[in-house]
Order: sequence, then structure tokens, then C-alpha cells
Amino acid sequence: FKYKENINAVGYNSYTGKLYSNRKDTGNMRGQKCTKGDTMGVEIEIFDKEMSVVLFSKNFRPIGTRYLTLHDHSQYFPTILIENNGDPVELLVYWQTRVSVPSSYSMTNPEDWCLPDGASIDLKEKMFILPQHPDHALCIQAPYSLSQSKYRNIFVWI
Repeated sequence: FKYKENINAVGYNSYTGKLYSNRKDTGNMRGQKCTKGDTMGVEIEIFDKEMSVVLFSKNFRPIGTRYLTLHDHSQYFPTILIENNGDPVELLVYWQTRVSVPSSYSMTNPEDWCLPDGASIDLKEKMFILPQHPDHALCIQAPYSLSQSKYRNIFVWI
């Protein structure tokens, strides 16, 4: 694999909780920090010839998405980079063929949506309750693209 300056890539920084797309963390979802015992996951949904959505999850709950544009879907190159500051890390990787029960998120279940920190859900009213945010915008994201999916690849790490 040869690194290219213009590579289309998405990523998740477990230390800061930032989600990246093409080396920028300018998305509307910040993600969440990873701590000891967390299970992190990545799913790639291809919904158009050149467009995909990458969904990041923490403890089997969606935490954010990033768009990924590739002209050749065979060029997916899943990579896990660990910066652990000298602390021991146990890494178990389960590829799609080894995931016993793939995640199944529902567009109609508010608990399956990606929410900003401090947000809650009123299940009776099926309503999102957002924290005060006068100095910045907040975003709520669906767990998948709003179009019909043809393919979905799942990667989970613990």
C-alpha cells in the first residue's frame, strides 16, 4: 500500500473522539472517546456507484457517520491504527464473515440514531432532547443513508 496525498479516507480517533474525513474533523458529529472495555465498530454502506457512508459505533450504538467517495469499491483498505501512550491494548478484530450477529439499526428507533453528547430521548414521545447549545450547532444523524442499500460491510473491534 502506497500512501497518496489525495487519498479518500475516513477515520475515528479513539483518544479525542473525533471523526475524520479526508484528514479533516469538520463533520457535524464529534463522536465519543473510547475507554477501557469499549467495543468499537465500523460499517460501510454502499448506496450508489461512487458513494458510501461509513458508520462508527461504540458499544453497539451508532456515534457518527462520514461520507466516503470511491470510484472503485475494491479499493477499500480497512486499517486500524492504535496510539496507546504505552498502555496495554487488547485488540480483537472480527471481519464481516466472522460477525455472528451483525448489527441491525432501525431508522424508526430513535435509540439507533447518532446523537451529540448530552442528548437524551423521550421514548414515549419518540422525541430527541438536546442540551443547551447557544454557541454551536448540534446534529442528529440517521444510522444509515436514507436511500436503499445494496451492500453493507461490517468491521468490529473490541
